[in-house]
Amino acid sequence: MADRVLFGKLMRVGLEAAWSAVTQEGYPLCFINELTPLNTDRRLVGRARTARYLPNRKDLREKIYAAGPQLNYRTAEEAQPGDVLVFDAGGETRSTVSGAMVTGF
Repeated sequence: MADRVLFGKLMRVGLEAAWSAVTQEGYPLCFINELTPLNTDRRLVGRARTARYLPNRKDLREKIYAAGPQLNYRTAEEAQPGDVLVFDAGGETRSTVSGAMVTGF
C-alpha cells in the first residue's frame, strides 16, 4: 500500500481507536511529548477554562462522586465558543486527561 493511501486511512482513525489498537499490541504507555506549534505565526487567544486533575483523596471521594459521574467533563461542557480548554495534570505523564469525547466539542 502506498504511503499516501495508508496516511489517508490513518487520518480518519480516531485517537481512542488508535490508542486501543496500540495498547492491544502491547504498547500501553504511548505519549506525545514536546509538542510544537505547526503555525508559529498564529496565536491562540481566548478565555482559559482550566480543569485541574488532582490525586485521588479518600477524604473527598464521597463529595466528588456526589457531584455527579461526569464531573471531569464539566469544564468542557461549560465552555463557550472562543474559550480555550487547559488541562493541568500536575506533571503526570502516565495517563491522559482528555480524549475525543471532551475535545471534540
